[in-house]
Amino acid sequence: MRADGVTRAHVGFTWKGFNSSHASILLPSVLALYHGTGDPHWRETYDALFREKDSERWKQLHPGPHVRINGHPIYANQNAFRINAYHRFETTPERKAVLRDLLEQSTTLQLNRDFPGEFYRKYHTDDRWDRARRTFGWKDADLHGCVEAWNGFEPSMLDHKDASLAGLAHVRFPLGGFHMVLLSENESMIAEHTPSIWNMLRTMDLEKISSGETCYLLTAVGLHLYAHHHRGPDK
Repeated sequence: MRADGVTRAHVGFTWKGFNSSHASILLPSVLALYHGTGDPHWRETYDALFREKDSERWKQLHPGPHVRINGHPIYANQNAFRINAYHRFETTPERKAVLRDLLEQSTTLQLNRDFPGEFYRKYHTDDRWDRARRTFGWKDADLHGCVEAWNGFEPSMLDHKDASLAGLAHVRFPLGGFHMVLLSENESMIAEHTPSIWNMLRTMDLEKISSGETCYLLTAVGLHLYAHHHRGPDK
């Protein structure tokens, strides 16, 4: 239910579970409501949710084997955006350090995951994925991580009849990982991947990308990169 206790919320699941996925949505969202409205009700609600069951939700946001990122390989960056905002809302150094460690772990998981992997294979037939593998020169049935996916990109892929699939695998998938890198608050991780991100911004012809989502995310990544460049590290 929504906060009024009457209106049903349009969401597929409750956010009140005591696991890393639910906690990483609920806590930053409620804290954001307080920062956005200034209404003490939301601060009290946040504190109550934080303390519930001996602060079990907060414990779920500590890095470890229990941490899960979004199963959809092109949407994991959404949760990183929330955690990054949470990190900026928090003022306690100890809590900020925990959230930075969580961002680092989540980003590493995303950078290393396979594409299309088990999850995304259900969106196209096996024959189409096999054709993509042969057409775009994949070494295996999957691309092993965001870096491999981006390094395998060639501009001519976007002129192919399977350009939409090439854009998904070699642009949209690594773009989500690069977005998480820029949200990670980890200077060494950002420095490692900055050359690839600059290269993507210079290389990509948005007129050949039909996906509005990809164009939007590329713009967001560019803004994050410019902001990081101009403010410098540790600011």
